[in-house]
Parts: sequence; C-alpha cells; structure tokens
Amino acid sequence: MPLHGENPFTGIAAFYGVPCGADSQRLAIDLKLLFDGAPPHAPLSGPIDLTGPVRALTFGPFLYLPQGAWMLHFTFEAGMNRSGNSLMFDVFVDNEAKCATEFHLPHDGQFAFDCRFDVRDPWSTFEFRSHLRRGAIEGVFTPLSLELSRA
Repeated sequence: MPLHGENPFTGIAAFYGVPCGADSQRLAIDLKLLFDGAPPHAPLSGPIDLTGPVRALTFGPFLYLPQGAWMLHFTFEAGMNRSGNSLMFDVFVDNEAKCATEFHLPHDGQFAFDCRFDVRDPWSTFEFRSHLRRGAIEGVFTPLSLELSRA
C-alpha cells in the first residue's frame, strides 16, 4: 500500500524493474518481457517477420496488477507491407480476453491505440497478446512501446 502522498506507480515500477518517475502516472513495460509467439518463445528481441500462416505473434508479460480500471497504450510499426495485413491485439486477465482491437493495415507506418480494461482478481496475471489474423506473404511487425496507466 502506498504511503500518504506516494505515487502508487513507484512501488509497482520498482517491483517489476520498469521505468517510472516520481511524478509519472504510466508504467513503461520493457518489451523484452513479451515473448515471441514462435517456438522456442524467447523474449522479444526485435522485428517479427509476418510471412506465414495465421498465428500468435507475441504474448506476455504476465504481470500482477492491482484491482481496478487500467488503460493500455501500445505503439507498433508495420513495414514492407505492400499487400496489407490484419493484426489483432487483446488483453487477457481474469481468465478472459478483454478489449480486443483489430487493425487492417493497408500500408506501412507507425500505429497506436489505447485499450481500457478492468482487473477484478489481482491474482490473475495480465497478458497482452498480438495475433496475425490472416496468412501473410510479406511484412514486418515491430512493437515499439507498451505502457500501462490507471484509467
């Protein structure tokens, strides 16, 4: 429990070893806490080639969050995407998928979205997942940032 006047994000950031300034209201999640969807499911280390079948691209970071309303902010880049691709993102917590967001990418570029979700069970891990929604003949997906804040 935070002390009177202490930013609650300071304790969470320290526990998970992620950046958070004393006056910050966001947790910047290290993308290395996400896992590559392809075996052997190593920590994310860079761009993901989209060539291939429908599949999970990333999953994780399996964090415990306090109960209440949360906001996720995610940015990513799509490249070499001349024929277009379709990506889906969701949050999995409380044993259910929440706030699914789908992107139809007609071109290359940087993209971002916000997603509000509630945590009812603090013993249920938070997971952010990304999926390729249809087979791709080309393209690269690069996660750029993942941040959490109270909604």
